[in-house]
Amino acid sequence: MKYRAKLVTEARFFCIAGVRRPATGNWPASYAALTTEAHPDLAPYKDRHVAVVCEEDWIAWLTQARPVADMLRPYPAGSFEIVGLRKGVPRPPPAPPVTRDLFELR
Repeated sequence: MKYRAKLVTEARFFCIAGVRRPATGNWPASYAALTTEAHPDLAPYKDRHVAVVCEEDWIAWLTQARPVADMLRPYPAGSFEIVGLRKGVPRPPPAPPVTRDLFELR
């Protein structure tokens, strides 16, 4: 079954853990999203999921102030709203896109 997961949060956005390698020689810059054990809400659908960094860990992640293993942990149960998408059943209308000027986020 296809599904859509939505992080239940008051934050304006969320952060996915990733790594970046700068370009070297003939190889371009590379980016990858990291995965972790599936969050409890998503475990019925898959065993791994992209690692969502908890809001209180954003600065520590970006500055590498703490060990990665301390920050890449599943969110607690109830953190994601799951909407199953069954064949033949119309999808709910998409939410309007949210756009913000990055310089206005404070």
